[in-house]
Amino acid sequence: MTDEEFNRLSGDDQDLYLEGMRDGVKDAERAVPPLLRRFFWWDLETVAEDARSKIFYKGGDEYCNDTIGIRLKGGVLFIRRNRKVRLESHPGCPKCAKEFA
Repeated sequence: MTDEEFNRLSGDDQDLYLEGMRDGVKDAERAVPPLLRRFFWWDLETVAEDARSKIFYKGGDEYCNDTIGIRLKGGVLFIRRNRKVRLESHPGCPKCAKEFA
């Protein structure tokens, strides 16, 4: 769907489309073998401009997994460091609790 087609949809239809996209991403992530769930890639252009010169990155993802990253040609390879990788929000976490409120 192009941006123009998306913008022509009503607000409710846009919400349904985005919800379906999120569900599709979750299904695709779950279909990935467990070892590969540990890794994800960001293109360099999606990294904040002031952080592009960094070699190593330390932080977390949207599901509260600890992450480390290394800049490679064209982007950053991130590794989720949790023993058990989470691919969805969990209600026990204060950060994720906003989604369950």
